[in-house]
Amino acid sequence: EVVAQSNAVYLYLGRVLRLEGRGRGERLANEQVLVYLHIMWTQLRDLVYPEPEAKANDALAFRSRVADHLKAAVPEHYDKLEAWLKQRGTQFFVGRRPCAADFHVWEFIDQQEVLAKRHFYDSPVRDYPLLQAFYKRFRELPQLAEYFNGPDFRLPINNRMAYFH
Repeated sequence: EVVAQSNAVYLYLGRVLRLEGRGRGERLANEQVLVYLHIMWTQLRDLVYPEPEAKANDALAFRSRVADHLKAAVPEHYDKLEAWLKQRGTQFFVGRRPCAADFHVWEFIDQQEVLAKRHFYDSPVRDYPLLQAFYKRFRELPQLAEYFNGPDFRLPINNRMAYFH
């Protein structure tokens, strides 16, 4: 089977690998978080890719937009994600064990951490204790150790044409 587009891939893998949540409520939560993360990813895409319709169309413009992104857009999203975790009362975004949405959330947080570090800003997740705990907990999952210690984890975050590094 060939599956294209990020959310379709996450949903497909969630079904195949049984990472879509247990029961109707968890499946719905998984889908909601995935769709919300797509909004966040779209804003990041507009920042880092130099397309005519993107907000950052050269390296200098990109650097000036990083501060706005990290100080305004990211906290707005992190407020919502922190509230989601608090409201659900779970260690992961869907339930007691990781689901497909958790992979997407972790990836997004990690990209913001790398972006902030490379441009000399404080950690965006530092003021969000539940998100910070999730970020650390997910990274330390023994099932993912091989990936995090392997060569694929060290691949560039975006394509070469992106303003990120």
